[in-house]
Amino acid sequence: ITTMVDCLSRLYIFDEAQKLIDDYEKSNPPSSVMYMAILSGARNSHQQILSKKIYDRMKILFPNEKETLKSGSILLSNTYSSVGDYQEAANIRLNRIKKLGTKFNQEYHGQNSRVKF
Repeated sequence: ITTMVDCLSRLYIFDEAQKLIDDYEKSNPPSSVMYMAILSGARNSHQQILSKKIYDRMKILFPNEKETLKSGSILLSNTYSSVGDYQEAANIRLNRIKKLGTKFNQEYHGQNSRVKF
């Protein structure tokens, strides 16, 4: 089922992907991997409203999966950035840092270094 959700999401067929998730959850616990797949597809298609809806659902379903929520938050902020809503993207990043913490990496450019979040 997860593979089908991923394929449908990559083709931007979100209604069918959501229907598969709903049917799956009638007899199984929710799967964060399925939600990440559909969230990734929503990001790729620049659908910030759908991305927000999916991420909000993930926060309810998977409150203890901090790493998954961090990754989902990054996808959500990238979605807003992709449509030019940089303020909302920044707000999402700040919320992630406050509520979930963050990992960061350093890029070295010659002798200078800069930190990216």
